Amino acid sequence: AATSGNLTPEAAAAIANYTLPPVDANVSATVVIEGDFTYSEFATTQAYVQGYVDGFVREVAQATTEVVFSILPAQLREEAPRGPFVDARTRGVPGTEEFKVFDWMAPGLFVFATLLIALGVASAVARETEGGNIERLKVSRMTTFDFLFGMLLPWTALGAAQVLLLFATAVVMGFHWQGGLPSLGLAVGVGTISATAAVALGLLLSSAVKTERQATSVGPLVVVPLAFLTEAFFPISFTALVEGSPWGLAVRTLRGVLTFGLDPGAVAGQVTMMAVQSVILFAVATFVFRRTRLVPE
Repeated sequence: AATSGNLTPEAAAAIANYTLPPVDANVSATVVIEGDFTYSEFATTQAYVQGYVDGFVREVAQATTEVVFSILPAQLREEAPRGPFVDARTRGVPGTEEFKVFDWMAPGLFVFATLLIALGVASAVARETEGGNIERLKVSRMTTFDFLFGMLLPWTALGAAQVLLLFATAVVMGFHWQGGLPSLGLAVGVGTISATAAVALGLLLSSAVKTERQATSVGPLVVVPLAFLTEAFFPISFTALVEGSPWGLAVRTLRGVLTFGLDPGAVAGQVTMMAVQSVILFAVATFVFRRTRLVPE
């Protein structure tokens, strides 16, 4: 009523004869905006929300003070508290206050490194094809399993080594590691599965090209856009798109364990799904590669 100016003479007289009760300085209302500062969306949104709350409190307090003080006796106006009784503040989700953007991005970079293995595999196979080695292997006693296992073993080992190397580099650069040795062991395992899927992708790419130059030209056109869809560099709200590939699941798994400290058991379902996707992708790649490169013409 005071802010709308609808005070009757009787109400105004009652206010003029009213004695203000003592006010406890600790009594206030607090609007808390809580979120994870590692997400850029929260950093932007909380600034807007806090601005709106601050503006609302300021305008309401000013309008109410002006109307009420205009009808209060001078003595009561001097006694009336003028401090803010509504406080808007921002705080981080417990356990994430010390996190920085790099803490969010580091696990994604681990997976991105294993995804780049696809380019190496595609180039290596294309080089063997261009040099005629694949044709010579066709007439040998080498089986499809021999060739694929020979490709898979070193490249997956490289993926595991990449995770360890990048993890050590990230820690030196200030990465806030969560979970202890179990989480690191899980990270190496996830990196190995991610590298396996990357080998499969590399075999598919090599099935579509015949020269090393073609592989180095076509490969990045596939791998780089795919990396953007894994949430390695920025958050994506479309979960089905991210978790539709083994690398997207790898990013979310490593981020949950290494950055947010989830128990390895909490991400067991994601790791299982990632392994299933990798096996399916490798089976498809094996079939396509065998038909296009290893079957005698």
